[in-house]
Amino acid sequence: MSYDPKLLVWNVRGQNCRARHSGVRTIVSSSGASIVCLQETKLSVVTTNLVMDALGADFDDYFCLLATGTRGGIL
Repeated sequence: MSYDPKLLVWNVRGQNCRARHSGVRTIVSSSGASIVCLQETKLSVVTTNLVMDALGADFDDYFCLLATGTRGGIL
């Protein structure tokens, strides 16, 4: 049995707005990615609800680096 992961890396330039979550979720769903890296999220707080809203239930195992002020953030 072979596993070919699909990787999606995206500089999202901010995820502080719920409308942006739905846009990200649309792209993630249509890409078929099994691993997603969102850069420049600008998020100082990341919750499981936010991750599920932005990425979907398939991405319940996640890691994040929080933004410092208005800089950075990786999910």
